[in-house]
Amino acid sequence: PFPEHYISLDIQGEKVKMEYMDVRPDYPNGQTVMLLHGKTFCGAYWGQTATDLAKAGYRVIIPDQIAFGNSSKPERIQYSFHLLANNTKAILDSLNIDKVSVVGHSMGGMLATRFTLMFPDRVEKLILPNPIGLEDWKLYIPYATVEDWYKEELKQTYQSMKSYQLQSYYDNQWKPEYEQWVK
Repeated sequence: PFPEHYISLDIQGEKVKMEYMDVRPDYPNGQTVMLLHGKTFCGAYWGQTATDLAKAGYRVIIPDQIAFGNSSKPERIQYSFHLLANNTKAILDSLNIDKVSVVGHSMGGMLATRFTLMFPDRVEKLILPNPIGLEDWKLYIPYATVEDWYKEELKQTYQSMKSYQLQSYYDNQWKPEYEQWVK
């Protein structure tokens, strides 16, 4: 929903580009908010939130994590929340942004928490709408290897993604505007 920008990163020997949106307000209040997307989404779903924040004077940074949205889709890197937090920090560094309020939804909540733990001097506020990862996952989801998770991801279909989103995010109340996020 906003102009795209990119930074170049070298991750585990693979050159990638990470996309982000930088929404600048007409009347800045001097504060910046960073919006971190969930696993089944990309940064674009923050469009209305970013518009509202910019109207209130906030600069808004919206990254697409590596392998999501318009960022590179590498085949051979090992992901971790430490890696994602460092990549996200690289965007802020490239923009000379020292302090942010971090908003993380779903998997973005896990990333926002890791980012805050790694870079507490950069975070003014941590806001977690409907995060995952704060509970003990092994109580609900048994351990699986990266290979097992990969096999499960390959089984995903349009319908399975829609069902997951319907249950996890929309309280079983589907609206036509949600369709874009499944696609």
